[in-house]
Amino acid sequence: AGPYVNRRRDCFLVVHGARAAYVDNRAAIKIQKTWRGYSTRCAVQNEIARTAHQMATQLQALFRRYAALQRNRRRKIAAIRIQSSWRRRAEIKKWKKLLLGQRCVSRMVEGCMARKRCRRLMRATRLFQRLIRGYLTRARLAHTQEMKVKLQKVLRGSVLRMRIQRRSEASRRIAADWKGYTERKDQALRHGSAVRIQTSYRLFRTRRLERRRQLAAAKIGATWLTARARW
Repeated sequence: AGPYVNRRRDCFLVVHGARAAYVDNRAAIKIQKTWRGYSTRCAVQNEIARTAHQMATQLQALFRRYAALQRNRRRKIAAIRIQSSWRRRAEIKKWKKLLLGQRCVSRMVEGCMARKRCRRLMRATRLFQRLIRGYLTRARLAHTQEMKVKLQKVLRGSVLRMRIQRRSEASRRIAADWKGYTERKDQALRHGSAVRIQTSYRLFRTRRLERRRQLAAAKIGATWLTARARW
């Protein structure tokens, strides 16, 4: 048991020493890795900062150059616009003056031509009015003469129709009077005949009634005498 225990302790000591050495080595490696990472990161960050500074400087230079170019371009464009506006204004002013002169000349020419046309038109209008008035006067006279003739025809026809109407009315009146006279005469004859017939008929009826009364009285008297003789 003694040698075995010593061996175990020796092994433990060897393993413990190796383990401590391994742990120490590993810790050193870890520290080295950390330091190297830190230093590398610092170097990278420094490089990035330097590069960023350079890039920012270049960008600033480029932007300043671009801004200067833009300002120059804008100034040039503004100058060109101002020049073009001024030239356009000057051209418009010239054109307006020219147009005003043209308008004045054209108005003068148009006024002269218009007055000339008005004078010609007035002459033509007066001539046309004279012709129309003469034509209307002749037409009015012809129409008046025609209306006179028509009026005379109408009056003569009216007078003739009135005469014919009066004659026809007189003839109708004469015929009506003659017809009334003949009708009254015939009616008087008919009335006299009717009166005579009525008188004769009434006389006949009176005589017949008297004869019947006489016969009836005779019969009544005979019947009375017979009845009295029987009593």
